[in-house]
Amino acid sequence: MAPLRVGVIGAGTVAAGHLRTYARHPGVTLVAVSDVSHERLAWAAREFDLARAFTDYRQLLALPDVQAVSVCLPNWLHATVTIEALHAGKHVLCEKPPALTAADAQRMAEAAAASGRTLMICFNYRYRNDTRFVKRVVAAGALGSVYYAKASWLRCAGIPGPQGCWFNRKALAGGGPLIDLGVHLLDLSLWLLGHPRPRSVTASTYAVFGPRGQHFFEGTPAPCGEPFEVEDLASAFIRLDNGATLLVETSWALHTTPGRDEYTLQLYGDRGGAELDVRNYAQTGTVHVYGDMAGVPVESTPSALQAGSGHTAAISDFVDCVRQGRAPAASPQEGVALMQLIEAIYRSAEEKREVTLP
Repeated sequence: MAPLRVGVIGAGTVAAGHLRTYARHPGVTLVAVSDVSHERLAWAAREFDLARAFTDYRQLLALPDVQAVSVCLPNWLHATVTIEALHAGKHVLCEKPPALTAADAQRMAEAAAASGRTLMICFNYRYRNDTRFVKRVVAAGALGSVYYAKASWLRCAGIPGPQGCWFNRKALAGGGPLIDLGVHLLDLSLWLLGHPRPRSVTASTYAVFGPRGQHFFEGTPAPCGEPFEVEDLASAFIRLDNGATLLVETSWALHTTPGRDEYTLQLYGDRGGAELDVRNYAQTGTVHVYGDMAGVPVESTPSALQAGSGHTAAISDFVDCVRQGRAPAASPQEGVALMQLIEAIYRSAEEKREVTLP
């Protein structure tokens, strides 16, 4: 089978992971890269020996030998560039969040269907080995019926700094930690639970540190002199159509343990429980399973379980989907449903009431 010929749109930190994975993949030929930054573009062209490097992504999309692209751009560009790429006949792996709105995510899904090309959303935390182990535990029935779940991603001082000033603008980012970190928590939770439909949401958001120019990454000052327009903490209580409930909380900034950057996910069933506890992107010791043995509570920790790189595995799965003609697990419609939920959470917080989803 001929290698898949790939271009990467964006050459920032996230895009670098895509570039490295494609460059190492035996079934891929990395063809081109684009970025508005001449400095980043020069680095990518030099690092990956790419003769074709463009400041205008449309030039990359015009290349007839590019079959697939990764869209690794700021949030507000995801929908526009993805739809243009699909219309140009390219398969697309789009970074999270899918879009700024559910309506834009739906337009992306419709463009993928019309073009007959693959569109996969890069929900890379599904692809860590520890997450997949928990998925197998749930599927095997070890937890029984899961009726309550909690998901949390908390940072002490993690507001994006000067290099990411767009993160703090509502029109460009879509929101704060909810759409940045919470999008992973929501996707993981719903995926592990078998994608029950959210019925209603009660939520609150807060902007305490950002407006004061505090708790930015590594003590950096408020970026670019721009106003801080998004939340730095969000929490939501979600009722699901299978009777279960999900509690989600996520922060960029919080008076908590200094240096804290930790995500956790707990599932509680009528036969057992499971917990993911990932501190500072740990690779081992992240999974605990709970149950009863002879009437006594017990805790199990799987041995020799290495989490691995979710990003690398997700990108490789995208390549396999395209080459094998297989539909991606992280489908465009799941992206639409996720954005509908995020919109409901923000609306509940703004209107200070419970919001019912259709």
